[in-house]
Amino acid sequence: MKRKIMFLGLMTLLLTCLVATTAHADAISGTLFYTEFAPTPNPIGEVSFNFNGISTMTYSANHVIATTTGADGIIFANPSSPATSNLLIGGQNNNNINEITQGGANVTGVNTAGGSFHLSQNNANGNGLVFSIWNGPGGSNGVVVSTNTISGATVGGSPTAYTVTATGGGSTDVRSLILDPHNNTWYYGTAPDDFGTQGDFGTAVVNTATHTVTLTPIVKGTAFAHGVIFDPFGNTIITGQGNEIQQYNEAGTLISTEVVGASGIELDQGSVTGTGELFWTEANNGNIFFDDYDNTGHVGTPDFSNTQFLATNLDDITPTPGALTTVPEPSSMMLLGLGGGLIGLWLKKRHTS
Repeated sequence: MKRKIMFLGLMTLLLTCLVATTAHADAISGTLFYTEFAPTPNPIGEVSFNFNGISTMTYSANHVIATTTGADGIIFANPSSPATSNLLIGGQNNNNINEITQGGANVTGVNTAGGSFHLSQNNANGNGLVFSIWNGPGGSNGVVVSTNTISGATVGGSPTAYTVTATGGGSTDVRSLILDPHNNTWYYGTAPDDFGTQGDFGTAVVNTATHTVTLTPIVKGTAFAHGVIFDPFGNTIITGQGNEIQQYNEAGTLISTEVVGASGIELDQGSVTGTGELFWTEANNGNIFFDDYDNTGHVGTPDFSNTQFLATNLDDITPTPGALTTVPEPSSMMLLGLGGGLIGLWLKKRHTS
């Protein structure tokens, strides 16, 4: 009877320690690529990051890999093959999509139907269309979305202008457009990146046959939705603008909010790791905001968040998809080993008694 009580006590202590320990995230490391909105030509940077899973985020080996004529949104041409994929970079006020290798070598870019800012695509394997968003007044509807064909790792083809309309009197000034592959639905945002002015957030129907985009606002005029991203970690949609990040479920219901620093911050574009972490650029001060929420699933209740300076004219950012290094916490492994040893000793004692 005493042995059973001792065993139960040891197991209770072990489980308590495990629960307390696994409340922390796993350690991750990887690479970020980013753009700068000035000077001309525009710098394209690369930096390594390392998060210890608890309370330390470090950036290292920050350096410029290339310069391009204009730079804004940045995505991988083929995110399913990140090691070999080229980078696609919006040409800012210029009518082009720049393309470079990860080593910084220039690849012939393509023309677009208007100024090329934020970019998205409709096929994760790199064989589809890349959409170039013309922020601000462009075209008869306030925005032009142009597409170019991606084949493998290279973008090419002639651009096609899409007519954009909105139901219910919503804004057509699209700033971000992303595809959620989980429910095959497009989401969009119309908020500028400056502090104090919000916009619309909703769903979009992109018709590649008629070259039209029809917007249906879910939140009108009050959404912090300059940057809009899909997070496969919880199949949620995350938006950011001003000094606020918002997280929606796929039905468009707001489920979490994170206020980033003080008023006056201008969040631009964000990107997720897919393992419960996000990065978001602060375009007016050169900082990068990091949020780890892999235990809670909600960006507004993070296990850890951190803001650091990265580049003077920091604009948009993307981590290398699928190339993160995740390391379980040593303390968790130690406790698991200790637990196995205690159970083994108890079984041996029980067998020999």
